[in-house]
Amino acid sequence: MSEQKEECFIIMPITTPEPMIEKYRDREEHFKHVLECLFIPAIEKAGYKPIPPKAEGSDLIQAEIIKNLETAAIVLCDISCLNPNVFFELGIRTSLNKPVCIVKDELTRTVPFDTGILNHKEYNSTLGSWHIKEEINKLTDHLTVSMERSKGENTLWKYFGMKTGMDFNAKPYEVAEGSDSKLDYLTMQIETLQEIVKDVAKKDAQSYNSLRPVPWTTGPAPWTTDLLKHLPEATFGASPPLAEDTLIGPGTGDMTG
Repeated sequence: MSEQKEECFIIMPITTPEPMIEKYRDREEHFKHVLECLFIPAIEKAGYKPIPPKAEGSDLIQAEIIKNLETAAIVLCDISCLNPNVFFELGIRTSLNKPVCIVKDELTRTVPFDTGILNHKEYNSTLGSWHIKEEINKLTDHLTVSMERSKGENTLWKYFGMKTGMDFNAKPYEVAEGSDSKLDYLTMQIETLQEIVKDVAKKDAQSYNSLRPVPWTTGPAPWTTDLLKHLPEATFGASPPLAEDTLIGPGTGDMTG
């Protein structure tokens, strides 16, 4: 029985940004090429099990990403093209105070200050057959050294003077025993949607009323009253009753008796 390998989760751009398509040899397929020809071979050579940035089948992609960011022994982070999703996932991993190995290609010249202070390896984006073996070896070494120097922690915590083992040390959310986390999440989502719908209905009603001509009768405009009486009472409070002589509908002529 083979020994279980520690996992290395990969966070990287999945698609090539449109402004960069002409600059990469493999155009739209560029980062797929980087993943298959450089990242996976280097990770396996370093002794880890590579976890690509994709969820297959019926898995919820976001949930799988969060799970992998929390459980992987190390994360390989490619900040090429400064992809926002990559930095979001890097932020989650950093908040958990777990090791990250950062790389970028030579076409990504500027690096944000917060990550620029960390040691990161630059690889050749062409990945030509004449130097791919050398690139794999360099990345393998970078992964090994990053893991050894991190001692199981995230280097950014040291740079920013943060310490582990204190109350502010970020931890994954833990569901209380006996509770249904999925049901709680769905309930929260439904409540949020209810608030959004209520707010939109109120704004639409106010906008509709402001665009109508001022009626020649006193009291609320009949069309406003008719609109409000069909909305939930909790949205605006009780709707004022229609006047007894108010007629609403097609073919009535005057709006008042």
